[in-house]
Amino acid sequence: MGLRSLLAAICILAGFKFVVRLMPITHLTSGRALKGNYLASRAWTRGLDPYDHAVVTRIWIDAGGTAATAPDRARTPSVYPPTALVLYSPLAMAPWSLASVIWCGLSMAALATLLICVHSLAGIRWLEAQSLCLIAGTLALEPVSNTVQVGQTSILVSALAAASIVYGLNDRRCASGVLEGLGIALKPQLALAFAAPFVLTRRWKILSASRAGSRAFISRSTQEEKMTPGDS
Repeated sequence: MGLRSLLAAICILAGFKFVVRLMPITHLTSGRALKGNYLASRAWTRGLDPYDHAVVTRIWIDAGGTAATAPDRARTPSVYPPTALVLYSPLAMAPWSLASVIWCGLSMAALATLLICVHSLAGIRWLEAQSLCLIAGTLALEPVSNTVQVGQTSILVSALAAASIVYGLNDRRCASGVLEGLGIALKPQLALAFAAPFVLTRRWKILSASRAGSRAFISRSTQEEKMTPGDS
């Protein structure tokens, strides 16, 4: 068996492990991390306090959930900034059963995007030895499958940031800045680290576009709060 055949077999095994780790499918619909953000955004769109555990629990019950499946007090309220609630708001309009499936699809698409961007940045040709090692390693990593399972944002933010870098290197500054701004609005503590290459290379136009995008979401979130004061 040649090296590529061996690596291809490892990729298949890693993919199998990734799928098995997500089973049973009810794990995806429980989405502990997603549930907190989903309900917080749902509260925000109704003018309620998204950082109040009692409010979040009441919204879950009103949506047809049970007290037994309500968000854990240790995981709520959500620690995500108001800008993230703006981005979650379209998802929060859908029923939980549909929203969890949509988010899982977004996570899978983000994982594929991340792999595409890493291939591009590293100059790796698809299905060569390096490519197969990258794919197998990504699918085998426990944090990757766990992120998809519980509905965290890390993969999505990383994909946005990686795509931002790819666009920036291709001198598509506006698109690069917008993508970085989306990542910062969703999870600033992670996305800001990806802005370092732009700072070090003094690509100020990209950073300006990123700042403008982030400020737009900040303005939207604060405007909503002023229009509909919280009521816990």
